[in-house]
Amino acid sequence: MAFVSLGETNDLTTGSNVTVNIDGGWPLIADLTQPAAFYNGHYGFIEGSVTVQRSFMVGENHVPGIAIVVGAIGALSMQTELRLSFAEYSSISVGSQNMTGRVAYSYDPVIVTSP
Repeated sequence: MAFVSLGETNDLTTGSNVTVNIDGGWPLIADLTQPAAFYNGHYGFIEGSVTVQRSFMVGENHVPGIAIVVGAIGALSMQTELRLSFAEYSSISVGSQNMTGRVAYSYDPVIVTSP
């Protein structure tokens, strides 16, 4: 199982921490003893994804901050070996609509300027 958790602040300052206290979801839940499309029960890969959409207000002259934590949980029988490898083809990415690392923002109310 894999999980995603988030934290956010609307006023990030030097030396301050962003508290991670928002459940982002469980993008991957798999029984590794069972074969899947690209996994034979012992070797291969399993994919998972989760979409997280959040909103918060940021005041004038403030800097927003976001923390993202990705973790894994495993249930193993005694004498079992687990190897997590982050070699050639392993990846964890943040993405949005085929755009890796994209964070969007907008103003509310909409800024109106006059000529």
